[in-house]
Amino acid sequence: MPLEQADVEASKVQAMQPNMHLVVGREIKPRTKPFECSLALVKNPNGLRITTFVTHTWEEPFDHFTGTLEMALNPNEVVWICSIALDQNADIKKALDSEDLLQSPFAKALRFAPKLIVAMDAQLQVPERSWCVFELEKASQWAIPTFVWPYQMMSLADLEEKVDHLDVRKAKASVAVDQERIHRTIRTGSGYDALNRRLRAFLGDRLRFYEASVRKHIDQFACLSRDMETAHREKDSAWLHALEAQSLGESRLVQLEMERDARKREQSIQDKMEDEKKRMEQQCQAHVHEKERLREDLEQVCCEKSRMMQDLHDKQCEMSVLARRLDRLLQERNAEKAREKARAEEEKMRVQADAGAVQELQEKLDIILEQREKEWQMFEETQKQVMELKHRLMAVQRERDAACKKGKTAEIQLRDLRAKLKLPTSPRPDSTGYPPAHDCLR
Repeated sequence: MPLEQADVEASKVQAMQPNMHLVVGREIKPRTKPFECSLALVKNPNGLRITTFVTHTWEEPFDHFTGTLEMALNPNEVVWICSIALDQNADIKKALDSEDLLQSPFAKALRFAPKLIVAMDAQLQVPERSWCVFELEKASQWAIPTFVWPYQMMSLADLEEKVDHLDVRKAKASVAVDQERIHRTIRTGSGYDALNRRLRAFLGDRLRFYEASVRKHIDQFACLSRDMETAHREKDSAWLHALEAQSLGESRLVQLEMERDARKREQSIQDKMEDEKKRMEQQCQAHVHEKERLREDLEQVCCEKSRMMQDLHDKQCEMSVLARRLDRLLQERNAEKAREKARAEEEKMRVQADAGAVQELQEKLDIILEQREKEWQMFEETQKQVMELKHRLMAVQRERDAACKKGKTAEIQLRDLRAKLKLPTSPRPDSTGYPPAHDCLR
């Protein structure tokens, strides 16, 4: 049965890379599995206080990594290397499963490390690894003394160029979840651009310090490298061991000089910090005096505030009394308004009733006036009739008077005639003084 292409590819023998991955899988895990702890605790069950935190990439060849540490460290230093300090048989992902990266074992160890050694690999991959970038950023933030140790002395120019073009956006991690968590922390924090600027300045300053320390030894290391290559070609083991010892001695010398320069630099920084501390203490004293003055002013303000609060309380009491009085007055006023409104309604109803009565009286008055007008007209007509009757009566009286005169004349004539004829005397006149009319007319 023919094999599939994938099986053929998988069955090919691949060269193993002697890096930290291989060392952990072949050496550290088998040695620590029975103890269920890290290799550091296997060697030192009570633990040791670290003096150096090491940042490196697991992709670097292991002999390069150990060679760099031989140059960078003293034999009595206690270093923290993640592959040795953490239990590799345990669930590392669980220990790193936290959104707060400060709770990771890397950050906890680095926070209390006196110094940081950056073991720079020949391929210059350290600035491209997410966890290395995180550790460098925290060392910069926490002001931890940091030393950069490249594996090859001649790679400084390339490393400087790498640092100048450092972009943490390109940093990667072996576990995608860790990479995403670190990048999310950067985005929500200072951001990529600010972190790039800070790390470029931080690493550039350390590289300049390293270059100044090893400048006078570069030619010696180059000559030793050439001699070691010659010894390798000629397979002269004695000469090769001698050259390696000389290289190690030269590395120790470089290390001592770097530590001396670092101590001088730290002393200079410490002196500046002491001066700054004195200045800060003076400022603190001034601030203390200012604080005391402000405290006294605050006490006065508090007393004034208490007095004003008491006055305010008294005013509030007065206002409460006045408010109750005002409420009572408003209630009385509202009651008075209600009474006035009721009286007004009663007056209105009374006026309306009076208006109705007046209207009724007006109507009756109009009827009476109309009757009086009619009566007056009848009176005037009656008066006219009376006047007419009076005039007629006067005319009749005149006629009567004239008739009486005629009757008197006739009576006189009659008497004369009777006297002449000797007839009896006529009856007495009536109350008017005139004889009856029939006598007069007879």
